Amino acid sequence: MGVEGAAPSEQELKDIRTTLANKVEDIDDGEYDTVNLQKIMTDDFYVTKFFKHTFDHPGEQVEATANMIISTLKWRKEFGAGGITEGDFPPSMLEKGTLFSHNRDKDGKKLLVFCVGKHIKGQEKMEDMKKFFVYFLERLNKEERGEQFTIMFDCKGAGLKNMDMEFVQFLIGVIKDYYPDPLNYILVFEMPWVLNAAFKIIKAWLPPAAVKKIKFLTKSNMGEYVTDENRLEEWGGNDPWKYQWEQEGLENGVKESAFEDARDEVRKKTVTFASPGPAMVQSPSQDSLGSALSLSSGGTASTTPGQLDILRLTPGQEVVFSNTSAGDLAGKIQIQNISTQIVGYKIKTTSPEKYRVRPSTGSLTPGLVATVEIHMSGGQAMVPSGLVRDKFLITAVFLESSELGQQQLAEALKTSRPDGQYRLRCQLAGGVADQGVVGGGGVAVSLGHGGHGGGASQGEHDSSRQVASILKKVNQVASKQEELATQLKLCLHIELVLVGLVIVLLVTLLFYTNGDCARLAEQVTSEDAPAVEVIHGGDGAEL
Repeated sequence: MGVEGAAPSEQELKDIRTTLANKVEDIDDGEYDTVNLQKIMTDDFYVTKFFKHTFDHPGEQVEATANMIISTLKWRKEFGAGGITEGDFPPSMLEKGTLFSHNRDKDGKKLLVFCVGKHIKGQEKMEDMKKFFVYFLERLNKEERGEQFTIMFDCKGAGLKNMDMEFVQFLIGVIKDYYPDPLNYILVFEMPWVLNAAFKIIKAWLPPAAVKKIKFLTKSNMGEYVTDENRLEEWGGNDPWKYQWEQEGLENGVKESAFEDARDEVRKKTVTFASPGPAMVQSPSQDSLGSALSLSSGGTASTTPGQLDILRLTPGQEVVFSNTSAGDLAGKIQIQNISTQIVGYKIKTTSPEKYRVRPSTGSLTPGLVATVEIHMSGGQAMVPSGLVRDKFLITAVFLESSELGQQQLAEALKTSRPDGQYRLRCQLAGGVADQGVVGGGGVAVSLGHGGHGGGASQGEHDSSRQVASILKKVNQVASKQEELATQLKLCLHIELVLVGLVIVLLVTLLFYTNGDCARLAEQVTSEDAPAVEVIHGGDGAEL
């Protein structure tokens, strides 16, 4: 562990790059972002951000920095972070204004605003929302030249129906695991009390360094972090700006020519390391761990019918994931060569964006056992029902020699016809699969010979169950709230109809009552009129 905010020395920068060079040599060319690697090998500022980000990681800070860089390079390649453009999203998403960047905080850092009240879970495709968030991270990193930014959660008018825990967990995981030292502040504006329970869970996902940056704001104190000129009128400021989509490279509608993308220039270069070793260039078509598979859904794990018994897998049916002390999900499998020949193996998965396997390939002499650890990616938040649908495929190929280099082994596994294939399902330990959202935070994982699998402690399982149970209850409350809102709307409509009927009835009664009253008045008038009497005089004359 290091010192918070401390920059690396020149020797530490050199050691990071040397360690990184050694680690990259063991990875297939097509499994990492070579463009970003070139930036790391030439940009001290970028490496410094990784170094500062890992000050609280366990172990040596140089090693932790190199591990985070490796994890980032692989994730960027698998997710395609550097190639996302605004043309990848439907116009409705661009026009909605759920996520946008506008104005700056008091330190001059750009604001990235997430309007929680405009986001309703399920309205947009989750994959589109994840890509949209990464697009803004890439855009800000380019426009601000790697400087920090402030993320603001505008919770005004938000309710439980707007709280999408899966998206928030992805957001936190990506910033925590793949974008070094990114945040100046985390501003939470007018958070309603109904979201307090959900926010406590979110806070637990954040590292301590990020928790210290959280600031709860209202209109009365927002000026402490954002000046009046940079605050929208709806935040109590003087800026009358209303949301409209701004194309990349525009700041308040004005083109900023100072920001340039050096990616095209970097792509032309080969990747050269400070330490001795061959230069590497980007391979246009390499098999990677992330190769998608077309595995049959359902059924138990099995070997290909008619194949020889080459490998013995423990467990033999499924990869069981449990919580680790680092707070992520991890599973172990043991692979034993039970044949009489040297065997090479490669591991693939149906969901490469969710998992980290290190390394994904290897070779085994007869009788040898390898222990493989599989960690879930911290940036890929998911629910248990999604995990249990995933599968792994282990391909076995007979080799002529056990002395093959990494490149030769990769080529043999790529070009040779598989001599055996083994399918494994995914499962969660301890029955957690039925209890809400489960998060991961894994990065690099390892392979060792003769190792033994291990599970998380009972306390970790209990903690996971408690978090999952709370999330499940939050989702249930959100569903009940939506049902109640629907019922209230129905009651309101019924009340309006009843009021209308009452008004019609009163008008009708008034009409008929007025008619009856008029006739009654005429009748009473005629009956009460005084009679005219005829009086006779004494002489018989009428008076």
